[in-house]
Amino acid sequence: ILTRVEAHHLLLNPFDIRFTGKGSSGKIVGEINLKKRVISFHLVGRKETFGALRNYLKKDREGWSFEYKF
Repeated sequence: ILTRVEAHHLLLNPFDIRFTGKGSSGKIVGEINLKKRVISFHLVGRKETFGALRNYLKKDREGWSFEYKF
């Protein structure tokens, strides 16, 4: 469960939104690219705590990653 999420949108790069968050299950760092239509993020924490999303996560060096094209 994430308890706090912050998103940042830069005027110089209007198609890119970056976000970070923390919670009891771990932390998240990610990006939404509106021009490429991709959302991607990195999670640090135990896979079991991510609920239905855990089936779509891929293991990497520091935690779990997720990417989705819309």
